[in-house]
Amino acid sequence: MKDLSNVSYFGAGPCEAYEDKHAYAPVSLYKSTIKNMEVPYVIPQESGSHAFTRQVIFSNSKKKLVIESQKDFSFNASYYNQNMLPLHHFELSEDKCIYLHIDYRMNGVGSMSCNHFDNIPFTYNLTEKKIKHSFVIKF
Repeated sequence: MKDLSNVSYFGAGPCEAYEDKHAYAPVSLYKSTIKNMEVPYVIPQESGSHAFTRQVIFSNSKKKLVIESQKDFSFNASYYNQNMLPLHHFELSEDKCIYLHIDYRMNGVGSMSCNHFDNIPFTYNLTEKKIKHSFVIKF
């Protein structure tokens, strides 16, 4: 599936956008590639998500994968496994597949490093006890 490197999506962009970081990322139709959506932080971490998405399409000249929902979702696509991130960006090596993350929503990232959720305004924290959300996936 690594060959489905072209990405088109209707969501916040063209740069990464989160629940609490999106004023600079209007919702619109965007086209890019998985490689171009990479955010090269010095210390690799979760990055490149696009909140407020309704549809994302991964394609090449012969096939495509479509994911859509009636409600907003967040997605991230990368050639890097989040569980195997090294200490520095220059140490990354692309895997042989695409890692796709589809999230109903994400906690806000705040202005501190991840996992400091006590510093994120309540508005951007997930508090739902039950979530009902559906996606349509087409090949």
